Amino acid sequence: MPIDSILSRHLIFPAGDYIKRTKSLQYLKYLNRTQWLKPEELRQIQEQKLRHLIEYAYNNVPYYHKLFRSNGLTPDQIRTVDDLSKIPPLTKDLIRANGPDLLSSSVSRMYRNTSGGTTGDPLVSYKDLNTMGCSLSSTYRGWSWGGYNPGDRYATLWRSPDTINKYSSGINRVQNALRRNLLLNCFDIGRENMYAHAVTLNKYKPKIIRSSPSAGFAMAEFLGAESVERPSPMAFFTAAEKLYSFQRKRIESIFSCDVFDSYGSNEIRAMAYECEEHCGYHISVENVVIEFLSNGEKTSPGELGEIIITDLTNFAMPFLRYRIGDVGIPSDETCSCGRGLPLLHSIEGRSNSIVQTKDKGLLKSSFFADLLIDSHLVENFQIIQNSPSSADVRIQGSDASEREKILLLLRENLGEFDINLSHVSHIEPARSGKLQLVISNIPLEL
Repeated sequence: MPIDSILSRHLIFPAGDYIKRTKSLQYLKYLNRTQWLKPEELRQIQEQKLRHLIEYAYNNVPYYHKLFRSNGLTPDQIRTVDDLSKIPPLTKDLIRANGPDLLSSSVSRMYRNTSGGTTGDPLVSYKDLNTMGCSLSSTYRGWSWGGYNPGDRYATLWRSPDTINKYSSGINRVQNALRRNLLLNCFDIGRENMYAHAVTLNKYKPKIIRSSPSAGFAMAEFLGAESVERPSPMAFFTAAEKLYSFQRKRIESIFSCDVFDSYGSNEIRAMAYECEEHCGYHISVENVVIEFLSNGEKTSPGELGEIIITDLTNFAMPFLRYRIGDVGIPSDETCSCGRGLPLLHSIEGRSNSIVQTKDKGLLKSSFFADLLIDSHLVENFQIIQNSPSSADVRIQGSDASEREKILLLLRENLGEFDINLSHVSHIEPARSGKLQLVISNIPLEL
């Protein structure tokens, strides 16, 4: 390990933990040990933490005390993960309406967290030092599966102006420097900006690169089209958006390394990571409980379900059974890596990223990405569903002569569906910088 990485890992990182009182490196040692425990042992740890959180929330958080009493519940009735179904889910609207009552009466030091998300409608939540340290530790563990050690240089490619502004100023700028994180704004994917970033990356030589899939893909496309030296990280980590197969293939080809996808949110971070076997996402069950529901019932492995999250680490503003707005597919498989951490099969994105059809059922955004982009029919597309039987389809980068072929292909896969197809020169990302291939304005029925 280079001397600067050694100094950073053994001097700067511990100093940062001491100053912020987060204990992330200490907790990382714990997570590196627990990942190899048997599934039943991890389940015991998870449920022990769950019982502690339930008891705490009942006694210290007005919202949950009222919720339990109004539903005839007491903390001793929630002993296992399966018992969680007795608690009504927490929604974004409930958080906005009951904000002060969701705060703990016994946590004095809280940190405000604002999430704009894809819709741009802000959600304010609060975290304590414990959850911040646990999130960092879970992140470092996930990155370690691609070769990262705390203290190594890494680069972050992001497309959200709000996130870039937040983390490139004030105390966050200092923290990035101490963590050896090079933060690059990829909202502008023009040649001049991307060329400057490529030069900077080659000079900085990060051990790993972390990025939103759309920012990483944009950089890979630029490097593939230009005569410029390509960075050579040990691994490439993606987060914040649905990772599509065409993005993974292009990034891996250009950067000559594996892509490791992850799952987390602004409210609850670092929930699941791919390991070196890439057969699903290992859930950080020491920190979270992830449920998959369809029509209010537990979803079977391999079936699409709504994701419900319980954060086991945040005592400032507990999130019990939070309807995060994402959908995914659970797994009951065992990973060959030997880790006891359970797997989830895939994250399919936001609940409004599913096209609902009468004839063909629910169609995921990844289905259309494989159909149109991975098959090289188009460079980019966006489907906007405004009614149960019709959608606007915007196509970028296809020849006009391909119009009938694309229409025929879509009709074959959508059934009785009205398609309004248009060709555009560019598809803008959302304000958050996220790539939205599918936007359904029809409430999802699972």
